[in-house]
Amino acid sequence: MQTELDYLRQKVPFLENIIASLETEKAEWYHQKMQFETKIAELNKIIDNLVLKNKALNKNVAEKQSQLNDIDINSMLDVDFDRDFDGDPPATNSFDQGGSDSSSQGVTKQRKRRKNPDPQAWEQNVNKKMREEGKAYKGKVKVDGKWQYQAERRARELQPPCQCKMSENSKGKLWCNKFTEEHRKYIFDMFWSKSWEEKRKAVQTYVRVDEPSDCRNRKNEISRRKNTFFYRLPDETGTLRPVCKNQFWNTLDIRGHMVAKMIEKQDEEVESEQEDTSNL
Repeated sequence: MQTELDYLRQKVPFLENIIASLETEKAEWYHQKMQFETKIAELNKIIDNLVLKNKALNKNVAEKQSQLNDIDINSMLDVDFDRDFDGDPPATNSFDQGGSDSSSQGVTKQRKRRKNPDPQAWEQNVNKKMREEGKAYKGKVKVDGKWQYQAERRARELQPPCQCKMSENSKGKLWCNKFTEEHRKYIFDMFWSKSWEEKRKAVQTYVRVDEPSDCRNRKNEISRRKNTFFYRLPDETGTLRPVCKNQFWNTLDIRGHMVAKMIEKQDEEVESEQEDTSNL
């Protein structure tokens, strides 16, 4: 029995080395995975830019083609090249003699061809697409009583981490200081590489909505607070960890009104599903 215990004690360092090497390989694999997904997000942005440029090029080609189709060939001056080469004086235009050109009276102006509308190239749709992708765009501003797209809006980017003191406490429940800048950048890139519908679903997953636990009546006023938001972010294993409001906002570069709108959309969908169920 003692011999077996000694043998197992000798094997413990060997097994610990194997576990340490596996943990190292796991960390390297996860790092490579993050780099690969970040490159995919960058390639998707490049593809979107190329698609927009291709649409703009096709639009210019269509405009040039329309201009060529609008040219009235019948209105061009007729030139008698045979008389010019035989030495006779060139043909003169009847307008030069003070008369009217009888041959042009029967010619009617061609109607311009109507261009095919391209809603994706409209200014409002282009700005909407840029805004949903987190790129710089132009917002609406009122100029001389009319709304125009002239307000410059910056592109979305990773903001500095929060200075939350609650996460510094060893007994604290918040994980703000446990998220590295590399992992925060990974969360930001993955969030803004999604479609707008996927972004909305992600926020609805990250944010848990509960009823307020404390509705004390301060200053003899009725509290207007209806919900309490609990913010969470996925760690390196994908598990949602609680963070403070500023850490959540700065990591995704969004603000409270955007979160509230997305949560409100979820409530509307739930109410709609309940109505459809009750009508069955």
